[in-house]
Amino acid sequence: MTAQPFHPLDIPIHGTNLIEASAGTGKTWGIAALFTRLIVLEKMPVEQILVVTFTKAATAELKTRLRARLDDALRELQGLNDGDSALADLQAAYLARADLRKKEPHLPEFEDFLFEILKLALAQEAPSRLRLRLQAAINQFDHAGIFTIHGFCQRVL
Repeated sequence: MTAQPFHPLDIPIHGTNLIEASAGTGKTWGIAALFTRLIVLEKMPVEQILVVTFTKAATAELKTRLRARLDDALRELQGLNDGDSALADLQAAYLARADLRKKEPHLPEFEDFLFEILKLALAQEAPSRLRLRLQAAINQFDHAGIFTIHGFCQRVL
């Protein structure tokens, strides 16, 4: 098997994929990106996604990051109106944030991945519908299956 660069929008969702990475290479970021893809593009309910990791600390970190990723996506959709201009408005916000961050680096980043996934999502559905689904996912987040390996095994048993 040859190593391929990891891009969460290109990985097939169905079937089996192995993602190997050393410490500090962005595994948590990658998991959060895949989780966001499942919610935003694949339209999966939070309670149908399973995330398993090794330690309680890693589980806590994942929960924080996954929730924050959904919050970020919802924040970027605020103010977008339904209609043909939604995509252009998203692009304008992305470019404006990049320019503004040069002057005020404390502002939240509108990262490239989030822009790409929202752009794809807005090609599929209206901003109002996407906001509703994201808000529902955030409201149901406590039902997300995010466990340690031991916790998941105990739950299955």
